[in-house]
Amino acid sequence: MSALAFVWDQGQALEFLDEPVADALIMNRPLRAHQDDALGPPAPTRVQALGEIPPQARDYLLVRGHVFLTRRLVHRFVEAARASGAQTAVLALEPGLYVRSTRALMDVEDGADGRVRYGVYWRAAPGPPTASELAGATPVVVSIKEHPLRNDMLARRGVEAEGFDVALTTCAVLHIRHWSHLVIANYVALFCHWFDLTPRKALRYLGALVRAGWPSRHRLLRALSVRGRRCNVHASAVVEASLLGDQVEVGPCAVVRGCVLGDRVKIDSFANVNYTSIGAGGYVSFHTVCNLSVLYPQAMLCQIGAQMTVLGRRATALSGSLLMDLRDPYLVEEVKVLDRGQRVASGRKLLGPLIGHDAIVAAGVTVAPGVVVPAGAYLVRDPAGIVRRVEDTLEPRAPHMPHQGGVAPVKKR
Repeated sequence: MSALAFVWDQGQALEFLDEPVADALIMNRPLRAHQDDALGPPAPTRVQALGEIPPQARDYLLVRGHVFLTRRLVHRFVEAARASGAQTAVLALEPGLYVRSTRALMDVEDGADGRVRYGVYWRAAPGPPTASELAGATPVVVSIKEHPLRNDMLARRGVEAEGFDVALTTCAVLHIRHWSHLVIANYVALFCHWFDLTPRKALRYLGALVRAGWPSRHRLLRALSVRGRRCNVHASAVVEASLLGDQVEVGPCAVVRGCVLGDRVKIDSFANVNYTSIGAGGYVSFHTVCNLSVLYPQAMLCQIGAQMTVLGRRATALSGSLLMDLRDPYLVEEVKVLDRGQRVASGRKLLGPLIGHDAIVAAGVTVAPGVVVPAGAYLVRDPAGIVRRVEDTLEPRAPHMPHQGGVAPVKKR
């Protein structure tokens, strides 16, 4: 961007992760890095109060500190705002499928015209705006091209359920304030990374097509993957449309699709990881399924499966645990989450839990959808259900069950 830009960092913290929202990881990069890409060059100036904007500044962008946005959206908004002639303009989107499928728990504003306003402003007048000027800013609507994605699993089963379809766009904007927004932001950012075409990216895609030979979707997706230095990917593994950092290991028969893997990440044999972001030093154990999730650096996932889940730094989910993602098997009710002290609907019918930084979920523990396991917590199953002693006087071939650390005979009815 050639326009002057400011990021208004009000010191927001990402709820339940207790860290600045500017450090929230999206595709293994902090939110501030995505803002710099969208608004620069030159890099935007970060201010903590509106009064820090120079009085001589004019024709500039102002973005709230917890807003994720793409470069394409910024260009369109600046063009539309300049054409509008408004002294202070605010970004607005029509309430289409993209907005409906991403806006839950976000502090966006609904205008009287039904359009949704985001924390992105254009200021033509000189000097910093006042809070009342921002509140009364002229809404400027940016038209975006939506790409609807239907839930293939439901369609195959002939099931019709509302609230599962989503739409993605390269003109994306999100407010990041709740931990569940990390899941949304990561799959939105992944889509933008692959489909926001630039001349350089188009040439790379053409080169991948040439390397793939005869047109084949899977060969092309493999050719599109980017590997860092000294990666060790087994010949039987499948790695498609993914970004791998340095020294990444992918074991035999593992599948990695549409993922961002940080340095020294290890995906063990027969694991299946899809559309997931894993921070440096993260580990996914063998036979684990992980979809649409966010793993912070050094997180470890060793269980049957996780979907739309967030694991904090050094968080661990051990084998035999279960991170649930579906509250209602009839696909009617939404998963509920804690937000600002209240238990509210998350806007999503599929959502896993949050496992906080340094928390451990031990074997045999089941965590319900949308639940927050706080940082440093250590969850174990009920000790009464763990067999710690077995008497040698048990009746042969008679069924026994765990009972108060030992075993007891099953009563026949």
